[in-house]
Amino acid sequence: MKSRSYFTGLLLVLIANITACSDGEEMSGSESQQGVAIHSIRATTSIDLSARKGWLFGVGYSNPDCPYYDYEVDGNKLYAFAEAPNLYRFDARRAEGDLLGTSHRLVCYLQDKRYFYSTSSRSMPPERPDILDQSTEEKLLIADRLEAIYTGEVRNHISGINFVHANSLVEFSITGITGMEVFVYSGGFGLPITPLKTDAHSYKTVVLGLPSIGVKVGDKISETEVTDKFKSNTHYIVKSHWDSDSKKIVLDDVREEEWK
Repeated sequence: MKSRSYFTGLLLVLIANITACSDGEEMSGSESQQGVAIHSIRATTSIDLSARKGWLFGVGYSNPDCPYYDYEVDGNKLYAFAEAPNLYRFDARRAEGDLLGTSHRLVCYLQDKRYFYSTSSRSMPPERPDILDQSTEEKLLIADRLEAIYTGEVRNHISGINFVHANSLVEFSITGITGMEVFVYSGGFGLPITPLKTDAHSYKTVVLGLPSIGVKVGDKISETEVTDKFKSNTHYIVKSHWDSDSKKIVLDDVREEEWK
């Protein structure tokens, strides 16, 4: 992190640069060919960032190979900045619709450096994040990845975006189980997630896709799907019980609200 004096100076530079930008701003020939260099990004969020100090701010991709920007947080505002060669270059042709299968959008991520198996020296994205063990408060927080999407004009200085949770939180209780292992499955993830146990019958876990609650009975696992339509940035609150006759988890109540 930079010093407070540097941060103050940076803000003045950002304001001057952003003010100098206009809707009619033209790109140089080399910039048009190489892509528009993103020098700075201003974002807001309603999420408390105080517990996320030292997280990585990635620009442009969803894997560990994306450029990481320095950033400062002031209240609910985040200011990210970078210098060459660690700049993300947004291909200007996307804005013009010339690249097949691409869209005019820039995605930024804020995540713990342990979210992926590795955040350096990779040539390919990992198969999955390293969030199978969420059995402690710290490990649960690591699984919470923040995302901001920009769909405006491609320019050097980006503003007007908001960070939300890229994944979703499942908070659930199960009554009627004794000595059984509890797991959570996330659609498309494949492997079971160990949730955080908050009391004798309650759990929390972060998921990337359709959530299912699983209970291990002997050498078999019984799964119950929480919802048939997954939405990111959602807090699923579930009450359930174990039915010994059918040997299944029965959902008694499922509520959905914005994850704040």
